[in-house]
Amino acid sequence: MKTIYLFFFGMFVGTLALSAQNDINKLDSNGKRHGLWKKYYANKQLRYEGTFDHGKEIGTFKFYCEICKDQPEVVKEFSKDGTASVKFYSKEGKLMSEGRMNGKNKMGVWIFYAEESETPIMQENYKNGVLDGEKLLFYPDGSITEKLLFVNGVQEGESLFYSPKGIVLKQLTFSNNKLNGPAIYRDASGNITMKGNYKDGQNSGTWLFYKNGRVLFDKTY
Repeated sequence: MKTIYLFFFGMFVGTLALSAQNDINKLDSNGKRHGLWKKYYANKQLRYEGTFDHGKEIGTFKFYCEICKDQPEVVKEFSKDGTASVKFYSKEGKLMSEGRMNGKNKMGVWIFYAEESETPIMQENYKNGVLDGEKLLFYPDGSITEKLLFVNGVQEGESLFYSPKGIVLKQLTFSNNKLNGPAIYRDASGNITMKGNYKDGQNSGTWLFYKNGRVLFDKTY
């Protein structure tokens, strides 16, 4: 009797497993992915898993590398508008960056982290997949080390470089990814050491060199 029970129980479990297997990777009447989907690498490592609603990603999607085991490299949380909140992880499960994406394009604010710290090391702004807006780099304590400006993927405008104490060491102007315009350099105490102008990445015009707050000499380029 016990043997018969185990036999039928085994058949029941096997049927459930087969049924669950048949419920994934299905297409709707229009040939669009619908319901839970799972894909695997040749080595049987899970490649991705997530749910579709008639071809549209919904909810949580997890993406894995070929040797990731149970730790996803990328996790996407899809919104109704099709954009997604995205997190990238190291193979050890450490959060490395996070932000939003529209398809393959980054959008809005993105935060980046170092493997050895929970503190952000960089913050970028994106528009249509390219840098657009302020880019910040941070010291380990979270204070700003660099403040840069990008327009449609190109570095433009004023860029500031800070000491750990918050003093502006370099105040530079960029145009089309090159140094163009006024430039001021300071020492760790905030005293100007030199200033002048750049043109297409080269020193241009008269540069002034300071010591103890006074012009020591000048040089014309």
